[in-house]
Amino acid sequence: MEGIIAVGRDVTDIKLAQEALKNTEQKLRLIVDNLPIGLMIVQQGRVIFGNPIAWQFLGAQREEVAFVHFLDFVHPDDREMMEDWHRLVSSSQKAHPATYRMVDVNGRSRWVEAQGIKVMWDARDAFLLFLKDTGGNETVDEERARLEDELRQVRKVRGIVALAAGLAHDLKNVLGIISGHAELALAGAQKGDPSEYHLSQIMEATHRSEKLMRHLVSFAREEIRSPQVLNLNGEIERILPMLTGLLREEIHVIWLPGRDLWDVYVDSSDIERIIINLVLNAKDAIPGKGTIIIETQNFESKESQGEGGRDLPQGQYVMLSIGDSGCGMNTKTMARLFQPFFSTKEQEGGSGLGLSTVRQLVKVNRGTIRVYSQKGIGTRFEIYFPRYSLSEEQPPTCEIPQARNLESLKGSETVLLVEDQKPLLQVYAKFLEILGYRVLKAQDPAEAMAVAGAYTGPIHLLLADVVMPQMSGLELWEKLHATRAEMKCLLISGYPPNVIFGKWPLERRLPLIAKPFTIEVLGAKLKEVLKEDLLLEK
Repeated sequence: MEGIIAVGRDVTDIKLAQEALKNTEQKLRLIVDNLPIGLMIVQQGRVIFGNPIAWQFLGAQREEVAFVHFLDFVHPDDREMMEDWHRLVSSSQKAHPATYRMVDVNGRSRWVEAQGIKVMWDARDAFLLFLKDTGGNETVDEERARLEDELRQVRKVRGIVALAAGLAHDLKNVLGIISGHAELALAGAQKGDPSEYHLSQIMEATHRSEKLMRHLVSFAREEIRSPQVLNLNGEIERILPMLTGLLREEIHVIWLPGRDLWDVYVDSSDIERIIINLVLNAKDAIPGKGTIIIETQNFESKESQGEGGRDLPQGQYVMLSIGDSGCGMNTKTMARLFQPFFSTKEQEGGSGLGLSTVRQLVKVNRGTIRVYSQKGIGTRFEIYFPRYSLSEEQPPTCEIPQARNLESLKGSETVLLVEDQKPLLQVYAKFLEILGYRVLKAQDPAEAMAVAGAYTGPIHLLLADVVMPQMSGLELWEKLHATRAEMKCLLISGYPPNVIFGKWPLERRLPLIAKPFTIEVLGAKLKEVLKEDLLLEK
């Protein structure tokens, strides 16, 4: 005889208890988060828990101070007193008060009243601290000195930004002249001619220099980023030869690429700068012989991982790790690691901008950076980028596909070329002639207006530099377009679109071609602009 035996158990009490526990936890969290005083847990010298007021006192979140000793947040003049207070609290089960100056990660100090008591946290000894701001902040002299230092840093940054943007624009003009003449000479060189190799090397050098200009403009925060779907292994392998060339012979690079690495959605130029900055930083940390390990791997963070999950939100990530066998850092250095202009190098040895730039680049690419270091052992930076998802929306790319021959790019239309740099005017005119276009040349906007007024035939396109004397290329097109409705426009610029167009609405923005460019890029862009109906109504 067959049958089924069912056994049941009433779990109503368990479910009710679980629900009650959950409600109690929510109420406690509500109370802790809204306390008008700071509350934190210190365990083994590290702040492992805090409420919002406590993080305000520290000027940072937990992940930013996870490796900083609690005493590093105490004013140097008060540390000996606080060490004695710490020993007193450790040897007693009673709460003990203390009044001292707390210093946040930005170096600002304030007077606080603390109550500390020894507790158990996750089955280990810890200290529960209640902190109250007494309202007694820095002295007037300290505050004035701090503000003056911040003002000097702001002025220094502004000067660097202005210098970077100006240099980038001027040097792009020079690179355009060099690469343009090199390309014209290369086009006329006989196959197998020895000069062919040298000219191609000049072209390659100008291409690398142009990327450096992009870095300058990007530092000035004036460049539109171009994120794309990338595999970090490919990016690292591309720049690995350059990295080894930056290092001393006694420093060995070990490259450990992760298998079946997931794709990420990042800016290629940003990734290059991140890696170069970290490798150079690692080089400086190694006094003699040493090793730099570059590693990638897939990483999945689960909600239950907590600290083991690197405090990352639940999800899938690609980890980039760069570690060294150098001198390592103490907790005081790590507390200021990402501050602009902070450097442990000699006066002329570093700007102090490398790691602050790295953190900013990681942040804009939606990544998270972690640092692990031990004095005398070495340092490891771990960067986590979210795994690329097909559902992510990609902005349209401005890249122009390279053509294999010029025949498909040739045209016969009339182009009014306006460029105030005479060498560039000659190069661009030759490019247009090779592509088959009829060229009307002008070296400034006034001459362009005169040429356009005297020419009786149709002018199909205005090709003009953006930055010129008298008026910009943008203003010139507006004036000419008023009487020549058939004319389209392509602007030449070393500046990104957000700088050129400012607050112009998107529907009024004109096509751009970035300096320096090749004949193929110019030909492809002209075909695109002349083909599409790009005349935009105001």
